[in-house]
Amino acid sequence: MERLFYDKKVSQFTTQMPMLASKLGIELDNRYLHYHNDICPNCLGKFKLSHDRTVRGIGAFATAILTNEYKKLIPYVICKACSSRRSKDQELRIENYIIDLLQLKK
Repeated sequence: MERLFYDKKVSQFTTQMPMLASKLGIELDNRYLHYHNDICPNCLGKFKLSHDRTVRGIGAFATAILTNEYKKLIPYVICKACSSRRSKDQELRIENYIIDLLQLKK
């Protein structure tokens, strides 16, 4: 599995994630963002990738903060269409999709 890359804006957000995870007392898990986020976790549409595996067409950067059973902070991006219609149901669907994909254990 090849690593994915992101533009400067997303990269700036990701540099803040270790500090946020530390503040929350949970583990940062970048596996989804780095290896699986070539698909929007909400609509399952495929992002465009440039020749150097940079993800294009990002609408928003977000994090799944799993504080209960998993104790993980998982950053991800969603497409432009999904970022314009965000909801609590969408967040839960995304979290469940990522948990299943990464096969997180309780």
